[in-house]
Amino acid sequence: MNWILILLLVLVGAVMAVLSVFGIIQSGFELILWVIFGIVSAYLIAKKGGRIPFMEGVIMGTITGIINSAIQSFMFSTYLLNNPNSLDGFKEIPLSMPPQYLILFAGPFIGIIYGIMVGIVAMSLRKIVGTND
Repeated sequence: MNWILILLLVLVGAVMAVLSVFGIIQSGFELILWVIFGIVSAYLIAKKGGRIPFMEGVIMGTITGIINSAIQSFMFSTYLLNNPNSLDGFKEIPLSMPPQYLILFAGPFIGIIYGIMVGIVAMSLRKIVGTND
């Protein structure tokens, strides 16, 4: 496992979370950036990662999901202030659960799913591009 690569990719994901909290990355454009980031991450994991690219993708995605959900939930008021359109998505939440808890709860699961997709793409790319051994 290339832990340095995983941590660098997680750091980039955390920067994206902070940028979305402050409204620099708007919610409509954020999905596009996450897809691009996922493809680039998969390529880097395939090229520079360890022997198990799928596992590195899952680990990277899970940690990124946890950190992103923590950043967005702890800075929730700033997030809503800078992303007023996202408030519509929280109107369906029962009043007994604060939206911050929903974000904290969903983050790891979203991260795992994202990591599985990155891991599958990394495995496929590993067969195409090989490694830098």
